[in-house]
Amino acid sequence: MINFNLKDKEFKLVPRTRKVIELTEKLKTKNLNELIFNGLNDGDTKVLAELIKSFAEYEDGKSVFTSINNVYDFIDEWKAQNDKSYIELYFIVAEVVNEMGFFKTIMSKEELSAQLKNPVSEINIQELARNAAQKMIDKMAEEEFKGYQG
Repeated sequence: MINFNLKDKEFKLVPRTRKVIELTEKLKTKNLNELIFNGLNDGDTKVLAELIKSFAEYEDGKSVFTSINNVYDFIDEWKAQNDKSYIELYFIVAEVVNEMGFFKTIMSKEELSAQLKNPVSEINIQELARNAAQKMIDKMAEEEFKGYQG
């Protein structure tokens, strides 16, 4: 687990079931897997900030951030101090979530890295297949019922 510093106070990202459920409901997504991979693929900084805000806590379990604006400031400071990008911070968040077992399966670092670097996530492919199948079923039903129209 990676430690971060904010104003000389150390904190960690600690995904907890309650936090995961609250976050996925707030951002209207099915699960953390979908949220992280779609957020990363879309380059969505707001999703990254919401993940950090939800999971960041001090040793005593208290939340680190009280507003999303504080998180944006932290991200900017972290990037400048570490000469890293938003994407690299996403990778760190994803590693923590993976270590804690909140993805479908716990992946090795190599598997997780490959999944994160994949420009078309598994979720997008599944969604495309589901939409294509639904369109085909609708078309077949329409053709079937054409013969019954008077």
